[in-house]
Amino acid sequence: MNEIRLFPWELDSMGEYSCTLPSDTTLWKMWKCDKNAYRNIPGEKRLEPHWVVGQYVPHLGGDPKLVSIRWFEVKLREGPKPLGWVAPDWSNHQRSQAEQKARKPSRPRGAMCDFCGARTLDIYGHKCLPKD
Repeated sequence: MNEIRLFPWELDSMGEYSCTLPSDTTLWKMWKCDKNAYRNIPGEKRLEPHWVVGQYVPHLGGDPKLVSIRWFEVKLREGPKPLGWVAPDWSNHQRSQAEQKARKPSRPRGAMCDFCGARTLDIYGHKCLPKD
């Protein structure tokens, strides 16, 4: 199974289909699924969620009327949520990624902050605000 690394807020922004599949089979659509959703027994200790992400991809056999599902094992990342973060459009993740890249300013890593002049490796997670 492939691996996908997500921040908790990215995983939270996805639609959850732990007990079913999305009926809209749009190519590149992504959703989260808890593999332990039906493994919990009433009256016993609840199992921790085991998240996987599904994605509709072109049919592996080449049939244009069908889709296949690619599954990803979720590995959670740590870090602060960037200011102004906008949830991706998980219903068409490929288009959403292209739009997000177009929105980000082109800066080299280790750029100077426009407001405080500090050199930072992650300008999107830098918490400097302009003075009024």
